[in-house]
Amino acid sequence: MTEDRPQLPPSRRYTESDASRILGVSRKTLKRWRDAGKIRYITALDSGRIYYLGRWLVEAWLKG
Repeated sequence: MTEDRPQLPPSRRYTESDASRILGVSRKTLKRWRDAGKIRYITALDSGRIYYLGRWLVEAWLKG
């Protein structure tokens, strides 16, 4: 995980690739965190893609 707290707009949506880059973790780690309930996410109804809001990424970073 990155050492610097992410400075993100709270309501902006980020893709899995963006989220993993921002947090400095792999996409597999994000999946494990989702499965364990450690990070919030939304799934787009039309595409099934997973998104993370900026505030949820910051929360996950704070939990470390």
